[in-house]
Amino acid sequence: GQRRYIESLSAYARQFLDKVGKPDVDKIEGLTPAIAIDQKTTSKNPRSTVGTITEIYDYLRLLYARVGIQHCHQCGQKISSMSASDIVSEILKFPKGAKIIIYAPLIREKKGTYADLLENLRNKGYVRAQIDGVLVRLDEEIELAKTKKHTIKLVIDRLEIQEDLLSRLASDIEKGLQESFGEIEIEVLNHEEINLNKHYHFSEHSACFDCKISFVPLEPLSFSFNSPKGACEACDGLGIRYTLDMKKIIDENLSLENGAVKIMYGFNKSYYYKFLIAFCEQNEIPIKIPFMQLSEEQKRLVLYGNAKTIEFLWKRNRLKRTFEGVVKMAYEMLKDEKDLAEYMSEKICK
Repeated sequence: GQRRYIESLSAYARQFLDKVGKPDVDKIEGLTPAIAIDQKTTSKNPRSTVGTITEIYDYLRLLYARVGIQHCHQCGQKISSMSASDIVSEILKFPKGAKIIIYAPLIREKKGTYADLLENLRNKGYVRAQIDGVLVRLDEEIELAKTKKHTIKLVIDRLEIQEDLLSRLASDIEKGLQESFGEIEIEVLNHEEINLNKHYHFSEHSACFDCKISFVPLEPLSFSFNSPKGACEACDGLGIRYTLDMKKIIDENLSLENGAVKIMYGFNKSYYYKFLIAFCEQNEIPIKIPFMQLSEEQKRLVLYGNAKTIEFLWKRNRLKRTFEGVVKMAYEMLKDEKDLAEYMSEKICK
């Protein structure tokens, strides 16, 4: 590597360097890859890791982006996407003679009567739908309970897999994708006879249809903690978060009157102290007993406040304020980073 680097320099620069002797061999094969890293950190940058220094991280990001399988972060369902032609191709792989119903899912587990939706489907010429697992004709009178959750799937077509089915199936799939949220469901009626699953789900979007969440396609930046696109919003990709430590802010052995809330007690803190005491008095929170003896509800009020307007006297003026709680007010009071750091604790981001 040293010899190659020197060869990359200009002839003028090389004349000032000692000549490097040629290696004993031209090529060595079969050696196990090795990485030598000094145990002493030379960089204070938290975004500099073994992965970034060795550039292995770049290959991992590429690997995850190309072969990774997305899952919904709320329900854990696998996220997939297919084009209309891909869906048609998959269905045509079913054994000949498979009897299927093509559905366009419209409503999934939501309350309502959906009278306008059903009327719109009738006007478009559709004949059947599956409502709460039951096939019904749309020209019949359908009354759905407004307070109950319903699942509605539009029947696009019912057919049997044959060789000359391509054009009809393609038309059905296009129609179904237009009516639904880019989603198609297939029910195989004779699944036991031909050894298939009863239900199949296809989608042309990277989305979770149970949670109604869309996902952008995976790319290497999606896995980069140094990019806004891939970094965790809570910790900005650092893996750790700094949060207010209540143990550092509140001394539970003291009463509120004697300075249990440290940041609101002492020199130049009289405004906040009077505000806190007035809030406690108007909400019947004891101020003369140790903080640890307060009820959980009383502690919650001190920490997070409420929507009530508090009146208190400050420098001969009667003020009206809403007490937003110690937690929120701490960030306003501790504007200096050094002061704020004194009351913060480091936590691993999950």
